[in-house]
Amino acid sequence: MHTCTHCLHAMLLKIHPKNIFRKTLEEYAQTVKIAHDEVVRATALLLMDTERIRKLRPEFNYYPTCPDADIVRQVSRHADVSAVSFLLIDREVEALEVLKDDQWFKVPIIPHAIVVLVGDQIEMMSNGILKSPEHRVKPDLEKERISMALFCSPDLEKEVGPLKALVTEDQPPFYTTAKSYINLFERHYTKGIRPITAVKI
Repeated sequence: MHTCTHCLHAMLLKIHPKNIFRKTLEEYAQTVKIAHDEVVRATALLLMDTERIRKLRPEFNYYPTCPDADIVRQVSRHADVSAVSFLLIDREVEALEVLKDDQWFKVPIIPHAIVVLVGDQIEMMSNGILKSPEHRVKPDLEKERISMALFCSPDLEKEVGPLKALVTEDQPPFYTTAKSYINLFERHYTKGIRPITAVKI
């Protein structure tokens, strides 16, 4: 499994050129890359595909104080478009919630820990063996919140769908093959539809 660290640094510096956080971001990128390589290597072995998942994309999230928590919770509900997501959550404000068995559970704050989430594209590639969890953000009435996410995904030109080795007569494909899944994701998410439903058979 290969990740272009130079490209990742370039993206980070493009977001924050000549910023006081430059050195910190570079060190963080290197640290997350170690975690990324291990998680993706394990996932690739499980999926028997070692060249598909390789791009990292950074994203900073800022959540101001908000008096209407219910509306924000509903709007922020989603599953990630990525293959795998690495999330560094705020150290003081507990806000991330994950849906399991139709119940929402809080993700606890663990100092120096990185939350790893399976995304839609891994659910498709694994033919539903690995699930992409829906999650949301609970805003705080009094405190602002910041998080940083790194999204690991295939190249846009790669087709994503159930891997042949995971499709059998007893386990037929549950998803169609999609190219540029992120574009499909954006079209359906803005309509309030969970995007992965568009590729389910």
